[in-house]
Amino acid sequence: TVVLDARLDPRMADSAVVAAEGGVRFYAGAPLRAEDGTVLGMLCLLDTEPRQRFGRRALQRLVQMADLVSTSLLTRKRVRALLNERALLATGPMGVVMWETGPGWPMVYRSANLTEVLGPGAVVQLDQGAPFDRIVHPEDRNAWRIALRSHVDTPLPRLDISFRVQVDNGPVRWLRQVSMPQRDPQGRALRVQAFLLDETLQKHIEAQVVSSRERLQLALDSARLAIGDIRLESGEHHVS
Repeated sequence: TVVLDARLDPRMADSAVVAAEGGVRFYAGAPLRAEDGTVLGMLCLLDTEPRQRFGRRALQRLVQMADLVSTSLLTRKRVRALLNERALLATGPMGVVMWETGPGWPMVYRSANLTEVLGPGAVVQLDQGAPFDRIVHPEDRNAWRIALRSHVDTPLPRLDISFRVQVDNGPVRWLRQVSMPQRDPQGRALRVQAFLLDETLQKHIEAQVVSSRERLQLALDSARLAIGDIRLESGEHHVS
């Protein structure tokens, strides 16, 4: 929007900022938009002197500046949301890891609470540059690699798997991993973000439930067995 002389424009002539001594005479504005197109405000050029013209090139530059400001506002919003998310995750029960999809799948981010999820030994190795699959249990390692690789080889939007981690013959931990790729406009996976939850206690409870069911079934099967008592001298027999 361009107004060369605000006192001659019926939309602005009655405004106090225009009618006042030394008030606004020239106005040019370009909208600041949110990601969905909602107008957040205007980037404005104001002058206390009217102008004869405001060329197309000048207006294009104003629009370009407004686009840059809109992008900056959006970036600040995303950064603030990311920082809030990381702060929340840092104190929660779920850890976060991000890998690049290049050779060796280097870890480019981990949440501060990952020690509570993986254990201190595992995190020390990761911070020293060890690949993540080194802490994956040997029996689960190949399946974990195939699962992570599927984000690159297929358009899979989300993956939910469980596997074990173990460091230097230490205690085994069960993890549940929910991973999602971050893709470029061509659909290529650039990074993979994973949310990790320690489900060791849940696995132990499940194992106890299975064991209890097996013992119960054994008891029921035993109860169905007949016990016989035969007296040879009289020929009497009793079945219970």
